[in-house]
Amino acid sequence: MAFLSLLLVGFLVLFTAANGGGDMEEDELFGLFEVMGSLLEDPTWAQMHPQPCTDTPWPGVECELLQETSIFHITKIHLGPDIVTPPCKNSAKISQSLQKLPYLKTLSLINCFTKTPLSLTKTLFESKTFSFLQHLTLESNPSLSGEIPSSISNLANLETLCMSQNNLSGEIPSEIGKLVNLQQLDLSHNNLSGPIPHEIGNLKKLAILDVSWNLLQEMVPSTIGELLFLEKIDLSSNKLQGRLPQELGKLNRLVLLDLSHNYLTGPIPGNISGLQQQLQYLIMEDNPLNMTLPSFIGSLIKLRELSFSGCGLAGTIFSNTFSNLTNLTALSLDNNNLNGTVPAELGMLPNMDTLNLSRNQLTGELLFSEEFINRLGQRLDIRENHGLCTNYPGPHKNNTSSRRFLQIPSCSSSIFSGASNKTLAENPDRSRNMKPVTLYNGNMSSNAHDLAKDIVLFPGELATARAASAAGTIMVLKDRNIVAQLVKRAEKTGFKVIALTVDTPRLGRREADIKNRFALPSNLTLKNLEVLDLGTEDRTNDSGLASYVADQANRSLNWKDVKWLQTITKLPILVKGVLTAEDANLAVQAGVAGIIVSNHGARQLDFVPATITALEEGRVPVFMDGGVRRGPDVFKALALGASGVFIGRPYVFALAADGEAGVKKALKMLHDEFELTMALSGCRSIKEITRAHIVTPWDAPRVTPRW
Repeated sequence: MAFLSLLLVGFLVLFTAANGGGDMEEDELFGLFEVMGSLLEDPTWAQMHPQPCTDTPWPGVECELLQETSIFHITKIHLGPDIVTPPCKNSAKISQSLQKLPYLKTLSLINCFTKTPLSLTKTLFESKTFSFLQHLTLESNPSLSGEIPSSISNLANLETLCMSQNNLSGEIPSEIGKLVNLQQLDLSHNNLSGPIPHEIGNLKKLAILDVSWNLLQEMVPSTIGELLFLEKIDLSSNKLQGRLPQELGKLNRLVLLDLSHNYLTGPIPGNISGLQQQLQYLIMEDNPLNMTLPSFIGSLIKLRELSFSGCGLAGTIFSNTFSNLTNLTALSLDNNNLNGTVPAELGMLPNMDTLNLSRNQLTGELLFSEEFINRLGQRLDIRENHGLCTNYPGPHKNNTSSRRFLQIPSCSSSIFSGASNKTLAENPDRSRNMKPVTLYNGNMSSNAHDLAKDIVLFPGELATARAASAAGTIMVLKDRNIVAQLVKRAEKTGFKVIALTVDTPRLGRREADIKNRFALPSNLTLKNLEVLDLGTEDRTNDSGLASYVADQANRSLNWKDVKWLQTITKLPILVKGVLTAEDANLAVQAGVAGIIVSNHGARQLDFVPATITALEEGRVPVFMDGGVRRGPDVFKALALGASGVFIGRPYVFALAADGEAGVKKALKMLHDEFELTMALSGCRSIKEITRAHIVTPWDAPRVTPRW
């Protein structure tokens, strides 16, 4: 370190000798070298850029010749993938030497802190040093955690504050209301909790407010209505509750209002109609509003997208509600309790491109034109209603893609009945359809959570999530920060359980993969890990999958890792890959909520026992994974003590064959076969399924009683 300091001083001596000492202040230049040294991997940066404002510039550093001083000053530092890859070194940190750059106007560090844990210290912003700072961006830094320091209020001239896609926690400090020049506030995709502070109403110049994808609670503060310059509000994917404040109706410059995926209740204040001047996007989906379709919608004449999916809407769609919305391109009213007929005016809106009315109780004849139905194609979804029909033959004969999503009969068909396309209309709780749900409800207690006796489905794509419940499975990777991010994303997305895979410290020898040099095609990625730059497999002379697992999976996984996982989530944890009673007991001692008996599809190790033969080894509640193809398989697993089963191949095959509809059909087949097996076995409920219903090869011979 002493050598580095001496080296930097040497550069300063040469620099001032060449430029007469008037080009830039030495203390400021030395501060820049220290800041870049704490961030960049390149130890020669100072040597290569001794005059960053003149002769040796660097694209991430900008200078200005300020009138106040008549010399150059550092005004911008930007590090991100567009400048250098990777942007920062693994041990990157924010140096206190930033305070030696008093004329800094922009500080932007994107995807910079990915490995070493880092938090924002209170002392970083405590002084009045950053009086020139206007733009502060700390974005996509997974290892940046801790609270937002209240000292951030000292950045009096700040216009943009972007701290999205980090791992920040705690409450939004009320002192943020002192940033009276702020025009853009983005704290999205973090773990922030508590209320939105009322002091936010002091940000009179604010145009963009985005605090989506956090854990914010309580009500939307009425003071937001004082921010008359607001153009975008995104409060989606939080835990906000209660009714919306009437003051929102004052925001006549608002273009986008996204309040989706919260716990907001109706009714929505009627004076929201005051937003008619500019509002183009109104997204309310997945809130328990439990109201009729708001009458003020017809006055929002500039609307382009409107979504009330899964909001518990009831009543009819009035014929004149949408007639004035000629700019509307997308309308989503699915997963509600709407009844009556579908207004023909919806098919006359000139810019309509996406219409979803599925999973309601709509009835009568669909009066959309042939041109409208063909134009929308798959973007027209009216499945699973109470008795819709059409006299237009196109969807049934000439247009396969439309037929798949319309799924309604001809009104003139002899097989038509008033409930011919009804599958979910009898479900009274529509607002829950967008959240993970369970197929069967039973009662099984554990030390962490009430787990249901279910047929459980591993997550595939969105179509699968809509068709059945899902449990998120993870392997503990070498980088715990990545694991923590995956867990937090699972919590925010609404998953109810974390399933930890414990039987893959190494991948089994899959000779077909090795022979074929298996790897994902370049156009496919591991989507769940793509945002973490772990979504692709490198092609090798071996198996790409085996190499990927070898690089990423933690081979030293032990029960202490389960304890650590419990410290970062409140979700119940299941361990997947247990085959012996000894391991099951150790898992329970570690505090897991349940066991998943699994042999990894028999692809890890040859000659392992079938999962159904291992069920009776445990004396704790267990789930079974593997070998479930038909309804009787579910019955046998429950009879042998399983609390539920997991399925993989049946839903994957169904998904490949017919998308969401295929998955639903596969689940329905399992349901119907299981129900029939129960009936033929004399079981009126799941509780009546017992070990006595099953004879296994390892049972002692039974003596047939004499009559």
